[in-house]
Amino acid sequence: MNSQKLIERFGPREAMEYDVVIVGAGPAGLATAIRLKQLDAELSVVVIEKGSEPGAHILSGAVMDPRAIGELIPDWKAQGAPLAQPVTGDDVLFLSETGSTRTPDWLVPRNLHNDGCYVVSLGNVVRWLAQQAEAVGVEIFPGFAAAEVLYDEQGSVRGVASGNMGVGKDGEPTGSFQLGMALVGKYTVFAEGARGHLGKQLIARYRLDQVAVKAAEAGGGWKLSGTKVVVPAGDEADAFIVPARAAGGDGVALFVVDKGAAGSQVRGYPTQDGARAADLVLAGTPATLLSRDGLAALEHAADVAIARDVDVAKLEARHLAEHAIEGAVLLLRFGNRLSQHLDRRGGILDARGG
Repeated sequence: MNSQKLIERFGPREAMEYDVVIVGAGPAGLATAIRLKQLDAELSVVVIEKGSEPGAHILSGAVMDPRAIGELIPDWKAQGAPLAQPVTGDDVLFLSETGSTRTPDWLVPRNLHNDGCYVVSLGNVVRWLAQQAEAVGVEIFPGFAAAEVLYDEQGSVRGVASGNMGVGKDGEPTGSFQLGMALVGKYTVFAEGARGHLGKQLIARYRLDQVAVKAAEAGGGWKLSGTKVVVPAGDEADAFIVPARAAGGDGVALFVVDKGAAGSQVRGYPTQDGARAADLVLAGTPATLLSRDGLAALEHAADVAIARDVDVAKLEARHLAEHAIEGAVLLLRFGNRLSQHLDRRGGILDARGG
């Protein structure tokens, strides 16, 4: 029996309404919640977490740049943040069958140096962030596993629902059946991670995994063709990160296309909320290969992205999370040559799929 039939038979769902519903009490979700309450203490914000407590499902060991937490909570030391062990040195080794060779510090790229960072238990950091969130009025529901995304009549996300209880092995409701609770928000933030099951639902519904741009090798380089749509502030960008699918391949690679590159056209337009966006049209446009495995590159950059920008929670800047990720990718691969554009222009490059 599908969800709609269950609601018709046992509904309506019990529902709670909030201004913002956040799925996932990890560093991103909790930082978002805290920042929202800092911006407007009157907002009603709830964070739901499938684990028994915040941090229960966090892979713990990490090296953390304190810059982001300093921007979010300037007095984090006085508040007892569990950042106690500073990094004392970095070794980059080339391994062989018989041993290893240490790379001289002056040859190691700047982005691989961890000066000023801390070795932390990320689980402890998350638990501490949860305490800070509750202190500013954020509600946290541990043990609340969101099972499905809820949509309104126009097809927009309106919240999430917990799993139904009292379902038999055959998938049919039993005598003790109870519909899951709905958490409805004006905004719903999904911070459940790159492999979250709700994220997969959203990808399937909105076809977010479709890559319209094709890449082809040409003369030792790459050329891209296709259209990348809805690039936030695209008509102001100095460069673009473009996911593209190579001819005959199933994988998605990331490329950098410079503004004004041959065969490219940027079609800017105003959005409904008064911002700017653009479509990037490519026709045999030369591009620089950023990573042959686009997904792996984004995942590898995620920790750095959190440290680059904790203002992902601002409702008037909903795309900052993407910009933080792309900035981290650029910093890891190209250093300041490209990543400085985000620092100077406030995050105008784009990393979304066409």
